[in-house]
Amino acid sequence: MSAFTQRRGKLGSVVALLVSGLLLFTAAGSAAGVGIMVAMRYGLARGIYANEAGYGTAAVAYGTARSERPVRQGYAAVMEVFIISFVTSSISALAVLVTGVWRSGLTSTAAVAEAFNHALPVAGGWIVAFCAFLFGYTTLIGWAYYGEQFLEYIFGPRVIVPYRWIYCALVVLGATSRVELVWAWGDLMNGLQIFPNLVGVLGLSGVAAALLREEEGRAEAGEGEGGGT
Repeated sequence: MSAFTQRRGKLGSVVALLVSGLLLFTAAGSAAGVGIMVAMRYGLARGIYANEAGYGTAAVAYGTARSERPVRQGYAAVMEVFIISFVTSSISALAVLVTGVWRSGLTSTAAVAEAFNHALPVAGGWIVAFCAFLFGYTTLIGWAYYGEQFLEYIFGPRVIVPYRWIYCALVVLGATSRVELVWAWGDLMNGLQIFPNLVGVLGLSGVAAALLREEEGRAEAGEGEGGGT
């Protein structure tokens, strides 16, 4: 029996482990409730680094697109969150569970790399490392652009050059600081930026609903793709 077949056969036991763990948490009372709360706290905090759901940054990226149909951009944004949060995260979690790495005490990228190493010795870990590098590099570029756009809107173009120098200096500081401190600072800043975004979401909810009804009306009327993208 090949290693692939063996691991595929473990999927059933992994699903059973997840279900039994959920049932045990449900029956255990308040202590389990605290455990679930902590798991949700870290799941949300780490997940939004990838999907950026609720940040308000998607509007900056999609706002640069030339589009006559903003609702379709909204659909694309929702699909991005689904793919990253559900598909990609589920694949990573199943890899860690099926290979048994979850018992090793490793966390974060190290756990995923070790899980892939079980299936693809040596190459698996390097693949994960390369993907993590690309994720980190593109995140640095994306967040630099977001911050630049926000500050330029508030203070004008004169703030761009000083901001870029400060941002590059903070990259070096973050790379040389304690990991726990960097995570805590990132979680705090992410949490703070969500609050003003919620004000915008509530204030513009009527506009979004009107655009959605307009798009649905176009679909019902059978308007073709030539009406804009």
